[in-house]
Amino acid sequence: MDHFKDRSRTIVVLSVLLCLVFFSVAAAAQSDSGSTPAAAGIGQKKARLIERVKRSTSVAIPFENLEGVPLAITESSSKELSNTEYRDLVGLSTPSDKVTSFPDVKLVNHSDRRVTSFTLFFEKLETKTLYFFKASGVDIAPHGAYFVSASRWVKAFSETPIDWDSEKVWLVGDSSEFTLKLAQVELEDGSKWVIRDSTRPSTESDARFLRVGFFGNARSGLRPNPNLLRKPPFSCVCSCGVTCRPGGGWDCTGHGESCSYTEASACLNNCCAAAAGYECNGLLT
Repeated sequence: MDHFKDRSRTIVVLSVLLCLVFFSVAAAAQSDSGSTPAAAGIGQKKARLIERVKRSTSVAIPFENLEGVPLAITESSSKELSNTEYRDLVGLSTPSDKVTSFPDVKLVNHSDRRVTSFTLFFEKLETKTLYFFKASGVDIAPHGAYFVSASRWVKAFSETPIDWDSEKVWLVGDSSEFTLKLAQVELEDGSKWVIRDSTRPSTESDARFLRVGFFGNARSGLRPNPNLLRKPPFSCVCSCGVTCRPGGGWDCTGHGESCSYTEASACLNNCCAAAAGYECNGLLT
């Protein structure tokens, strides 16, 4: 009888030890993966929300082209979320009922010459804030098309890939508060057009030098100099960041405050040139 008791006790002890080993291994594996069931659930929920945004119907954004300029915007659209949807996706709340993403834009070259550079203004009408996207060193073939995705407007200000759950992609306000404008175009033969405050194209800008607030991008470690952000006697302040494209060329993005179109064009050109010099031409080394 004692023999059977000892044997049963041994079996029970071994069973308990095996269970402990199993759960220890499972816990270690879960720890190594850096996730918990709760975290995994949150990640899956966010993935579903991102997929829902991608599949959602985009909202058309009004746009304006420069008269007589061969490059033209043909399509412009943004995603739009309610404040509740935005909070679920990003984890933040806004004072507005809705938020609008930077736009996806399609442009077409209607000329027989190649387009080498262009600038877009995305304007919030109520605040007169101008967000800009400038592509330099592009090669848009005659009668060819070019596409700018929403993420390219903010890529310079993030060290990681941008997706719809990034607050950087979204602007406060519904889509009716924004409009898109073609602001600058340059062709391979050196022909240039620049938006003027009358919205008529010009081959040159008469704006004075304006104050720029940011050189470089998020990866450079450079930050705005407070002395550069003092407005008086400057009426326009702009900031920018640059993404260098493989094979040459760069995207420059940012925004301007208290700027007319003419001022913004001059301000962003100075900012982009300086930022591109730092980021893409080796001046940081």
